[in-house]
Amino acid sequence: AAAARYPSRSRNRPPAVPRGTVHAGGGLQHGAWRTSAAAIDIGLVNPIPAPSQPSSTYQMARLGPCLTAPEGYSCCAVGTDGAEHVHMTDGTPSRGTTGTMGIPEALQCPDRDKYVEAIAKEDLLDADNFPDNVPAMVLVDKKDVSAGAPICRTICVNLQKRGTESKPGKFKSRIVLDESDAHASRRPEDSSPTCLTSTLFLALSIACHFGWELVQFDVTGAYLLAPPRRLQYARFPRGWRFYLLARHGHLPYDPDQHLMRVNRNIYGATDAGLVWFDMFSEFLLDTLEFRRLPVDRCLFLLVQSGLRVVIVLYVDDMLVMGDTALKATVTARLRARFPLTEGGCDFLGLEIDNDTHAGTLTVRQTAYARALVRATGFEGSNPVATPLPTDFVASTPDSEVTQKEGAADASSLDFASVTGSIGWLATHCMPILLFAFSVFSVVCRPSKTDALAPRPAHRKALARTLRWIAANVDSGLTFHRRDRFYINPVVDASHGREPHATSTIQANSRSGGFILVGGTTVAAFSSRQRYTACSTFEAELYALVHVLRKLRTTRHLAEFMLGSRPPTSHVGCDNMAVVHALRKRDLTSRSRHVRVHLGFVYDMLDAGDVIVKYLNTQINPANGLTAAESRDRFARTMDAVTGRQPIAPKLSVSGVVSTTTSPS
Repeated sequence: AAAARYPSRSRNRPPAVPRGTVHAGGGLQHGAWRTSAAAIDIGLVNPIPAPSQPSSTYQMARLGPCLTAPEGYSCCAVGTDGAEHVHMTDGTPSRGTTGTMGIPEALQCPDRDKYVEAIAKEDLLDADNFPDNVPAMVLVDKKDVSAGAPICRTICVNLQKRGTESKPGKFKSRIVLDESDAHASRRPEDSSPTCLTSTLFLALSIACHFGWELVQFDVTGAYLLAPPRRLQYARFPRGWRFYLLARHGHLPYDPDQHLMRVNRNIYGATDAGLVWFDMFSEFLLDTLEFRRLPVDRCLFLLVQSGLRVVIVLYVDDMLVMGDTALKATVTARLRARFPLTEGGCDFLGLEIDNDTHAGTLTVRQTAYARALVRATGFEGSNPVATPLPTDFVASTPDSEVTQKEGAADASSLDFASVTGSIGWLATHCMPILLFAFSVFSVVCRPSKTDALAPRPAHRKALARTLRWIAANVDSGLTFHRRDRFYINPVVDASHGREPHATSTIQANSRSGGFILVGGTTVAAFSSRQRYTACSTFEAELYALVHVLRKLRTTRHLAEFMLGSRPPTSHVGCDNMAVVHALRKRDLTSRSRHVRVHLGFVYDMLDAGDVIVKYLNTQINPANGLTAAESRDRFARTMDAVTGRQPIAPKLSVSGVVSTTTSPS
């Protein structure tokens, strides 16, 4: 309906799941999509997190309305906070849900007065809603607006946050700009940068290493604190006349004869996120004298008299850590400049348990994982030891994947959307799911690789993954305080087991690797290689170069936060031919097709940053990112990369040429 009413906005439909390459360590916002503003306005779906609208109230599953909607609902999705976000087809929100509505729908609800009060608190024309009594919008007569002045729409989104039986959810309203009429598309350079996932986990590992306390802040009305960069006018939201009558009993002004002049940096503007980011970073850099790196502009460091404070920024949410005395000073300066709300142990849906006395820091996504299995109908399903059948790949025949009679079924689920929800876990606290996520992303829709995808074998494998998540909702990453800080990656490649992007031929290879700090993952990847490797040596070399590129960035960030260069990293590789080639330094004509890759590795070896060592395949945890492992081997991989107490059966391996990469 929204597409028919506003055909020019069909470009805002959710994109397909990214195929082929899956990374943990990219931007947290990567893969998020923005629902059509028209669809939000007419109350069809919940708004989706975008750089111009960062509030956690509106955060949803990053690949859109997912899973199977309950009876009577038009969509059902799992938010990044673990809550189920639903919307009823008749426009009336059910008790305790977070269904979104426009003003006319809100005023037809039994809770009409509460919605009127919520909209009044959000009224951008009311100076009393702002501490400095400067309204975000100024009322102007249409006759006073010059011809050709930029005019955009506004949208008023209303919802009730999910509450409990004893405490009902809070009623919220948010007025945002809709510039889709004035701008053909959003430019990436207009959006606020966000921190890399790997940067966040690296900062947490360093906080655990030094025994730092963490504090999380949210800036209240962050965007509105900055002035606008350009002159702009806005029309009133749909139904604003009805709101004025409901609140005042009469019309204080005629919305049809007036416009609003933008007086502050309003949510929804194409450059609103960037304007806020520039303002906040300018305060940190110029006033508080923080420093940052071009590698990740959202990581800030302050060093004074040997004391250190680190701030990790994600739009208007920040995680502050460091030495107690200096951190208290910085926190006081931040509170004096911005209206801050101190959060608990939850940061962007990540549940952080920092035990400085025990020297451990654990990051989980329990609420999100539980909400996912509940919404998909897999809560209480029979547990499985591995997320995929052993040796499962995208081309596995349907006959080779079995499922018990009466077991929980995934045949009715939206395959692509559930895959996106699994990806949110895989790219954060459950990197062990990256291989499964990557396989599902290739087969989530029909393609030249598989015209019948997703086939029954894929749906059975998806059901198995959901059963594994249901049995491991508390799984996460645990960092330990150790005597020294070390970064040791492991890497692996599977040769010729991936379908080619344009045909059904099994020609491509897969790279996989973990970057471990003290035996716990801070970054991981599982990606189909761009080039067609002609041998296992070539596939392993491509994977090695991939992990070294990530390692170089990680070491750079670690040196920035630590104040000293990390010890040389030991990279574990299970291909002896690669290890020998690096020892021989062979750059003859025989190796001309991989000369650039070898040269990059040689440069890192000569710089003293890395040592590449052979690691027996049987104990290489990176194998779990290139293949579906058996029960015992998968358990050993979990022990090696999550920081948990080892529970897997011990393995006696002979013929190890060199030491392993991780002292643990």
